Amino acid sequence: MNGFSTFYPDSLKDNTFIPPVYITNFLVFNKSVSVGDRDQLLQKQISETHLITLSAEQSVFTFEFSALNYTVPEKNQYAYRLDGFDKEWNYVGTKRTATYTNLDPGTYVFKVKAANNDGIWNNKGTTLTVVITPPFWLTWWFKSLLALLLLSCLYALYRLRVKGIQARQLILQNQVLASASEVLQQKQELQEQALYVQLLQSQVAEQAAQQQLQESEQRFQEIADNVDEIFWIHSAQPFQLLYVNPAFERVWNTTFQQVQQKPFSFMKTVLREDRSAFLAFVKQYKAGIEGQLYFRLQAKDEPLRWFLIRTFIVHNEAGEIVRHIGIANDVTSQKEKEFVLQQALKREKELNQLKSQFVSTASHEFRTPLTTIQSSAELIKLYLNSPSAGARGAIDKHMAVIEQQIDHFGSLLTDILTIGKIEAGKVQFAPHWTDLVSICEETVATHFSQRSDNRSVQLSITGSPCLVYLDAKLINHVLINLLSNAFKFSEKSPGLRLTFFAKSCILQITDEGIGIPAGELSNLFQPFFRASNTNEAPGTGLGLVIARQFVELHGGQLELISEEKKEPSVRSHYQ
Repeated sequence: MNGFSTFYPDSLKDNTFIPPVYITNFLVFNKSVSVGDRDQLLQKQISETHLITLSAEQSVFTFEFSALNYTVPEKNQYAYRLDGFDKEWNYVGTKRTATYTNLDPGTYVFKVKAANNDGIWNNKGTTLTVVITPPFWLTWWFKSLLALLLLSCLYALYRLRVKGIQARQLILQNQVLASASEVLQQKQELQEQALYVQLLQSQVAEQAAQQQLQESEQRFQEIADNVDEIFWIHSAQPFQLLYVNPAFERVWNTTFQQVQQKPFSFMKTVLREDRSAFLAFVKQYKAGIEGQLYFRLQAKDEPLRWFLIRTFIVHNEAGEIVRHIGIANDVTSQKEKEFVLQQALKREKELNQLKSQFVSTASHEFRTPLTTIQSSAELIKLYLNSPSAGARGAIDKHMAVIEQQIDHFGSLLTDILTIGKIEAGKVQFAPHWTDLVSICEETVATHFSQRSDNRSVQLSITGSPCLVYLDAKLINHVLINLLSNAFKFSEKSPGLRLTFFAKSCILQITDEGIGIPAGELSNLFQPFFRASNTNEAPGTGLGLVIARQFVELHGGQLELISEEKKEPSVRSHYQ
């Protein structure tokens, strides 16, 4: 202190130590990253890390580094570069940080080297690989999604284009139909031309007539070549094919030469059931007899088609046959319309018959209770004027009969109105997932639990109960009808069994009643039909019809198993 320092200059030597260099810290957005941070960028110390992966959002990051030279360390110098971004080394003197911002996605290698106080460089330095992942819009899956969207748009445009073409094709088809009248006009021209040939043959000499005939046949051919009708000409003596138009060859799938060589080769396309009539018509045609015939063609891999053949005979002035002409039209559309009309007329006839039968039966069913009510009313009137002691009891008895018949009359009207709604498709059907067991228990408790004869419904369940998709109101109607029948025709308690399966269930009602004669089972679901052994019991003959319709509305099936004098059973299946 406040003195002199002496040294020997010859004793001073340069520092030859090559300092090792280390990355000592890594910062993202000027914030140091530690091992185990939330982003998990570092799994171990930065000096031991060889790879760091950053997202595109982590766009600003900094490296801190240091050389381990402690001889005048403030004079240590540094240089760094980022392969993939820097083209040359950045010599930054004593500065120990390097910052990069907004780099493109990719893989980079950060390199740093250092020199000691005397400028001896550690050229090996140290390295750290940095991977920057791209944002989602630059990823392969996002690009693939864009490509798929583009292809979908192109396909949609293609479908629009196809629909446009189909619309134009429909317009063309309508234009073809509009030209049908022109074809008919051409057909009339053909017929008029044939008559014109006859006139020419009768007015001019044989040679002139033959010339006119040839010209006429040429015109025939020109017209026939351009119509859709099948057209052909035979000579009379000898009977030989002279001409067939293109439509003939197309429909019969043959050529003019093939027909000349094998006149009946085309017969294989005539439907087998029509061949005998067709051959008879050909004989008539060859004999010079005009006529017409409907027949069917069934070509290979083609639909069945109907054709109408008409033949015409051309005579010369001497009355001799000189030409046989045939015309055939495709009348498939006409025949299909006729078939549809016949089916509609048949259905209408059946409906009228059913309507008449229904009206007749309903009238009979209404007349019976009305007659009973009328007779009981007349007897009551007589008893009212009678002073006898038993008149009051008789009046009460007939009043009960009237009330019973009025109830029957009301039930009949209700059932007929219900049948009408079913036929008109106006029954309100609102199914939902429902507990069928609860519906059965509630129906039994409400309608059949307090009977004067102490009989009750024996309910049993098989399988695992589950919710069933049905209309509770309609099923309640079905249960009341079937259980009422069971009580009505049996003296013992009926059974109600529910059997549940994985995807369906069966509702079965059994009783020990009188059963149904086997020959009458098929008619039991006809309106107003009642078995011959049930006439003494009240009923309308419509209950089972309505029950079956309600079950079928659910996609189910109502099945009756019964024999006379054996235990009957009614089963209803639901999916």
